[in-house]
Amino acid sequence: MVKELTASMATKVIEEDSGTHRYVLERSWNKKGKAKMATVITLYPSTSELILTDTTTMLITNNIYKLGYDGFFSVNLFSKVNLPDFPSKSGSRRNFKTASNATNDKHILECAKNSGIVILAYGSLPSKNKQVKERLDHVLKLFEKNDLTTKVKVLTDEKKEKCFHPLSARVRKNWNLI
Repeated sequence: MVKELTASMATKVIEEDSGTHRYVLERSWNKKGKAKMATVITLYPSTSELILTDTTTMLITNNIYKLGYDGFFSVNLFSKVNLPDFPSKSGSRRNFKTASNATNDKHILECAKNSGIVILAYGSLPSKNKQVKERLDHVLKLFEKNDLTTKVKVLTDEKKEKCFHPLSARVRKNWNLI
């Protein structure tokens, strides 16, 4: 016997008209009623867009699906697109001070409110960079002010010692949340 299976995935991007800031990348695959959504917070926008998918977005999609959700909102501590990845290559340093704005905060909160869970998946950078730590603390205070802290979980490995980014080899295939 042969059977045919199909699935559809919808993608939505919310960005600044100029394209300098991307606030939300939304993916969902359940069209039967209200989707059970998750919000995943990483550092800054990936190279994914409406059709193209990078490794980070693929790993988020796979693991959110395995966790039983119908989709996710990918938001970032910093919304600016194309932050220099490596200062030595670009000749300039990342300027985290101008890499986010109040519109980003608004979208992070909106996504968190429309999700059953908020997953922090920013990796180790806040422990190494003061500006990133301050930004993370600001977002966590926003969650506290809006009574969203009970939804917040941290992406970690089996040891449950620290926060990981979805690209980390230790969490690529299986997400542990604390």
